[in-house]
Amino acid sequence: MSPDPSTTPSDRDVGGPYACRENQGTETAQADEHHEHSRKGCEAMIAMQVAEIIAEYAVFLELTDDEELNPDTAVKMMEALASHLQEMDK
Repeated sequence: MSPDPSTTPSDRDVGGPYACRENQGTETAQADEHHEHSRKGCEAMIAMQVAEIIAEYAVFLELTDDEELNPDTAVKMMEALASHLQEMDK
């Protein structure tokens, strides 16, 4: 079933991936400044969400029992995570 075309993604997904979309077509410098502030707030919110995901992943790999997760696999996954994080733009 396709989404209702009369609603925008932000209307359907409150708090979802479209929640931080900037509003198009500002008319004043004050509105532009507001949108710049909103964009920075969205970037910070996304960064916090990514940090939480990484932390949960690392904690899972560190604290999961050996019977549930092969220790060698956990080490490989932690090394892969570290490699991906080092490759990211700073």
